[in-house]
Amino acid sequence: VLLIILITMFPLAETKLRQVTLSVISETHEAQIAQNILKKHLSVSGPVCQSAQSDQILKSVVNLAGTDRLKLKLIIVQNQSYDALHLPAGLLLLSEEFLRELNGPGKIFTLISQESKTYSNRGPLEELVSNQSLSNLSTFLLGLSRELAPSNINNFIVDTAFISSNSKHFMSDFTWVTLTNSCLS
Repeated sequence: VLLIILITMFPLAETKLRQVTLSVISETHEAQIAQNILKKHLSVSGPVCQSAQSDQILKSVVNLAGTDRLKLKLIIVQNQSYDALHLPAGLLLLSEEFLRELNGPGKIFTLISQESKTYSNRGPLEELVSNQSLSNLSTFLLGLSRELAPSNINNFIVDTAFISSNSKHFMSDFTWVTLTNSCLS
């Protein structure tokens, strides 16, 4: 309580508190936070498209996009309302409907390139921290809570309306058809 009173007295302290929060969250803890957000999201949006074949293709899509993007993980969600969500820890959730509407992998490669920059700057984690109340941040920093829950999943929506197709992808038509068939069947 005293911490919150002090923070409200000094407006710059709120910004500093958010910066400190970001600095103390390790990659491992960020992944744990992201898994909890994902679990909650999937309870509403349905299961993921998951098979050995589709998992391998999704990993290869990220690999083909370039080595600096390797920490991104693509997940296809069957009943997700949004084309794409980018959660902390590099979880990039694509809707099955978005995948169905694509004519090929070009837009996914562009999306990976765009979102790898967002991830490398910890954009989704910053978004999560920026939408926390001072009370939540204080509780988290004092070790009384290990969770930071999003106030709204909409904060992680990726605007896919203006994504152009990257023709420099190296995925065969057969691989694209295999991915779409394994997820959309």
